[in-house]
Amino acid sequence: MSRKLIRKLQIGFGISLLILLVSSSASYVSIKNQMNNRGQVIHTQQTIEAANQILIDLQNAETGQRGYLLTGKASFLAPYYESLRSLPRSIAEARSLTKDDPQQLRRIDSVDQLVNKQLIALNEHVSIKSLAAPS
Repeated sequence: MSRKLIRKLQIGFGISLLILLVSSSASYVSIKNQMNNRGQVIHTQQTIEAANQILIDLQNAETGQRGYLLTGKASFLAPYYESLRSLPRSIAEARSLTKDDPQQLRRIDSVDQLVNKQLIALNEHVSIKSLAAPS
């Protein structure tokens, strides 16, 4: 083989190797970005689930309270009392998921205040009904 042919093969092989390295590096960076984005999506889903759990707990408290007010049967208060126990855990979970975002933390604090106001109102209604119920 002539030196000229060998030199052309070396240059072709070198260029091919360079292209392979560049495309491999681009693929690596792309995969790392996808993994990072996937982590952020999972975190967002967990945060949404935590916020939904707060809503579910509050709805259960309202439903139990409403059932008790309508029927006077204390058995309807079971979801109410369970929600009173689970709401602080649900709010704490949402707060822990948003600890790295001050704006989200302010929103959770606002939700916490609104939930507490609603629970105070629900508790007042239950107390009034309990006092008015015949012994």
